[in-house]
Amino acid sequence: MDIHKTLIGVGLTALVASAASADIQKGDEITLEFLTSSPSRTVKTNYLGGANASAANRAGGNYARAGMLNWSNTAIKTFCIQIGEGLAYGDTMDYTYMNIEYTPDDPPYTGGMGVMRATLIRDLYSRWWTQVDAAGNNPYTEDSRDMCSAFQAMIWEITHESLTSTDVDVPDAGTVAELSLTLGAMQTNDMTTNAEGIFGMMKASLGQGGWLDYAGDNLWGLSNPDYQDQIYLVPGGAVGLAGLGFFAARRRRNRTA
Repeated sequence: MDIHKTLIGVGLTALVASAASADIQKGDEITLEFLTSSPSRTVKTNYLGGANASAANRAGGNYARAGMLNWSNTAIKTFCIQIGEGLAYGDTMDYTYMNIEYTPDDPPYTGGMGVMRATLIRDLYSRWWTQVDAAGNNPYTEDSRDMCSAFQAMIWEITHESLTSTDVDVPDAGTVAELSLTLGAMQTNDMTTNAEGIFGMMKASLGQGGWLDYAGDNLWGLSNPDYQDQIYLVPGGAVGLAGLGFFAARRRRNRTA
C-alpha cells in the first residue's frame, strides 16, 4: 500500500475548502471552556530547554494527557503546543487567534515556533489530519487513542525540540531525523507500542514529495499568556460553524488605524 497516497487523500482539502468564509483574522478572540482530552493517552513528558536533539533519554517525567482537546464550543478540537503552562478541566479562558508561526508564547520560545517548525506542523496536518479527525469522531477505541496521542507527541516534538536545519526557515531531512520520542530536549515517555509505531510513520511521511500546506490560512494558533497555547484547524465553512454557535462565541478586537 502507498502510505502517502493513503495519508494525504482528499479529506483535508474538502474539510477546509470553504473555511475561509468563517472570516477569522489575526487578533480575533474566542472564549472557551476546556472539557475533556479525548481520545488521548496518559504519558510522561520531559522537557529540558537548551538540551540538544540527541540528548540521552531522561526516564520518567511529568504525567500529561496526550491527545485531542475538546471544548464547550463543540466545533473546536485542538492540540496543545505548549507543555510549560497548565490547563485544567473546567477552565474558561480567552484565546487570541494567531498565525501559528507566532505561537506558542514563552515558554518554550520568545516570539513563537518560527517558520521552520510551522512548515513541519502544516505538513503534518496535511498528511494526517483526516485520520486524526476520524479518530476524534470515534474516541473510545484503542486505535483512536493511539492515533491522537501519537499526533500530540509529534506536535510537542516539533514545537519544543532543539531542531536544526541548513536553512533557518526551511526544514530538511536532517531536521526530520532529529524528531524522536525518547531523545533530545523534548521527550515523551510511556507511549504504547502502537502509538510509537504511528509516530514513526508520521515522521517518515514528513516532507515526502515536498512540504505540504493543504490547510493554508485555516490552521491557527490560539494564544493565552496564562494557559497552554493550542493549534486549531477550522473544520468547515460559515454555515456549518454558525449552527454550533461559533460566531456567538468569537469576537473581534477593536483595532486602530
